[in-house]
Formats: sequence, structure tokens, C-alpha cells
Amino acid sequence: MADTPLVSVIIPVYNQEEMISEAIESALAQTYDQIEIIVVDNGSTDRTVEVLGQYSEHFQLLREPKRGPYPARNRALLEAKGEYVAFLDADDRWLPEKIAKQVEKFEACPQVGLVYTGGCILDCRDGRAQLIGEVFEKGCVPPCGNVLPALLQNNFIMNSTVMVRRACFDVCGSFREVEMLAADYHKWLQIAMRTEVVCINEPLIEYRIHARNISANLLQNRWAVISHLNDLISITCLLYTSD
Repeated sequence: MADTPLVSVIIPVYNQEEMISEAIESALAQTYDQIEIIVVDNGSTDRTVEVLGQYSEHFQLLREPKRGPYPARNRALLEAKGEYVAFLDADDRWLPEKIAKQVEKFEACPQVGLVYTGGCILDCRDGRAQLIGEVFEKGCVPPCGNVLPALLQNNFIMNSTVMVRRACFDVCGSFREVEMLAADYHKWLQIAMRTEVVCINEPLIEYRIHARNISANLLQNRWAVISHLNDLISITCLLYTSD
């Protein structure tokens, strides 16, 4: 249909020669066909760019110096034309109906600014993909609607599950680039302050644990979260105390 909304899929990548092809193939395999895929290579030094060349006719490739995933996402946002924006990490995979189900939810709920989903967690450290759990265990009811109080306590929104109404970025701005960790959490908090957020509680992504993504500096990440929260708390106080 001519009025089917376009979805911009943003995939930043740095040195993921072994996993990037599966991420791209999972985006190409979506049952929803009105998508544009924007891949931002963040200065890879391995065979990532060579692997990307095998799919070059299917997406727009942007090449940037290594500055981290959030500047890469911001670069892609400048190019994105979609009414909705979905984020996919280069080492994750989507199930085929993810985009279709999120667009359906958005179209039915104009007050919603962000739709996230559940997912499977796979341990790939020994070369095999072993299911070790789900993002939301059975019986868990993920927060929906006004999720800000719950989100201030814990970031339960995984990046690769997210689709955002583009208008939210027009209001809230792009990702922060000062602190290079947890800027996604900061953005979800900003969106949750202004719109409703809903969850499709189905495992529609595969989050893959591997040697490189579990070696991040957890202490650095913790301080980045604290910095973002200090910023958001001051804004929240203004919102809730204003007449």
C-alpha cells in the first residue's frame, strides 16, 4: 500500500566480521517490506567492510572514523527518511515479524513514542548459540504506558528491541555523545518522560553474548548511567513541580 509507513533500520558496526552478516540477513528477512537499512561502519579494521560488500545493493553504507556507536547512530539519523526508526546492533538478530508487529502497534496507538519487545539470550562464547534465557522470563509483565518510574529504577529496554517514532527524535534530539556508554538509556528516559511506551512481550530478537560484548568496562558504564540519571532527575523535578 502507498501509505505504508517507511521504517529506517540503523545498524552501527565496528569489527564484527563474524556476526554482521547474520544481523543484516535478519533485517532483510523481515515480513514488513517498507524498510530502508542504513549501516554505519565505525572505522573497522578487520574484514567487516569486505563482508558488508556482499550486501551493498540492499542498504546504504556510511563510513565514519571510530567514535563509538552513538555518533554512528546519530550519523544514520541524519540520513533516515522513515516515519519510524529501529535499531539493530551488529551482533544481534531479529526474528522475521519484529518490524511488522511494531508498526502495527504504532499505527493502532498514536500516543505511543517507543515500542520495545522481548527477546532470547544466546550464549555464543564457545562458537555455538545456546539459549540461556529470555529478556523477560515467563510470567513477567513488562512495564507499559507511563514507564518512567520503572525505567528510572532499571533499564529494561534493550537497544535491538526498540522502534521509535521519528518525531520523538525531533523533540528530544539525537543521542548524547559526551558519555559514550548508556546514551540509549538516557534517550529512552527522555522519550518516556514525554510519551507512552509499550512492549510486545514476545521474543522477537536474539541477543548474542560473546567474548567482546561481555568485556566492557562495567564500572565505566555504571558512572555513565549515574551521569545520565543526574541530568534526567533535574528535568523530571522541573516537570513534576511546575504549575
